[in-house]
Amino acid sequence: MDRSVTEGDCGKIDEEANRLIKSKQVFQRCELTKEQALQLFSHNPFKQQIISSKVADGATTSVYRCGTLIDLCMGPHLPSTSFIKGFAVVKNSGWATLRMILSNVSTVSHSLTPSS
Repeated sequence: MDRSVTEGDCGKIDEEANRLIKSKQVFQRCELTKEQALQLFSHNPFKQQIISSKVADGATTSVYRCGTLIDLCMGPHLPSTSFIKGFAVVKNSGWATLRMILSNVSTVSHSLTPSS
């Protein structure tokens, strides 16, 4: 995305999230070496900074995959999106510079635990 998220995008984000929830996508945890993580996120200077500063040389870190999304995360997660029973965007914020746009979308969700 080459622009900040706006209030007008919140409904679209809600719709897409609810579509993904209904598709029952699995959360898959993966362990990567620091070098693998740096290569995976080579396009993202923010992730590169986190990996470089937080993951020791020779150590591993975890990422989670859900559909086409792969992101740094310690987890754990629900087994799949089918456990999410409610979702809503509650606010968004953004910041832009001449070189990049940062967006933050805050959400809330409710789930059933796997044992429910």
